[in-house]
Amino acid sequence: KGESEDRALGRATLYARAGLLDYGKQRAHQIDEKLPYGDIKQHGFHLINNEPLKNAVMKTLDSLNYEDAYDLVRSIFDGYPENKGVPSSFQELLDNFGIKLEELKKLNPETAKNDKYSFTGDVNLKDGTDSKEYNNFIFDTLIKFFEDRIEKFDYYVANKPPEDTPDYHEVRDGLNSLIDNFKKEVAGYNGENNGNK
Repeated sequence: KGESEDRALGRATLYARAGLLDYGKQRAHQIDEKLPYGDIKQHGFHLINNEPLKNAVMKTLDSLNYEDAYDLVRSIFDGYPENKGVPSSFQELLDNFGIKLEELKKLNPETAKNDKYSFTGDVNLKDGTDSKEYNNFIFDTLIKFFEDRIEKFDYYVANKPPEDTPDYHEVRDGLNSLIDNFKKEVAGYNGENNGNK
């Protein structure tokens, strides 16, 4: 998908960067030289078992123009950590969010005393009949994660130095679109679109 062949190939690079597209033997456009991974399936969504999240990211990227899709992917998947055993900056952001949530629990033990689960940064879904409650915990936490990303952008924009001209509203809009798409995907996953709440 793209307004031109160059844009379509650029968009393919974005999807590969997020682990949504296999790469390594392509002929039209060399993707792997732009991505610092040794193993082409060891990053991003290649490692995540969460179909609603993956579908929501795909739908969101498909709906955005190339520049906005690029900004959204870069805001989550760029800044790849080196030699830390973390396969993408997305996973690093999730891990850090889990630490933040645990620190908030320690500061407010009363509000956290009934929490059944703790978020460790792992967004993989569980299989089985007794997994729905846990999976919904992961879904709710991911929504909080993306909302937290928006708050960080809002804070940065409100306090950015004058020489930094971008206002980041495209990334903010992309994250809001991702949240909306994710909520729809979760509803479908939970059977709510079929009247089976």
